[in-house]
Amino acid sequence: MIIVKCRYKKNVRKKVKDTQKMYTFICPLKNVEVGEYVIVEMHQGKTMGLARIEEILLVKDYKECITGVVFDKIGTKDVEKRSRACLKILYRYMVVNGFLNERDYRNLN
Repeated sequence: MIIVKCRYKKNVRKKVKDTQKMYTFICPLKNVEVGEYVIVEMHQGKTMGLARIEEILLVKDYKECITGVVFDKIGTKDVEKRSRACLKILYRYMVVNGFLNERDYRNLN
């Protein structure tokens, strides 16, 4: 079993910054690498989110508190590009159904 240090992606609209706090997770997956995005479980299973792996450690080297568990690896190669595509779909849906006007939609792109 390994421990990974990750930076949590707090919002789909924002990129992960190098200045963000790092959190530690138990990682049952064998084939993870630094820079990959993973789905993480936090707060005793109450929250799931997206995080980018920054460091990989062995369990015996780490004696501090663990934030949660890595749930699964993201199969998408470019997570930022996929995030933008999903937001465009959401915004288009909002325009079609009258929740957002066309002018505001063009300003978001």
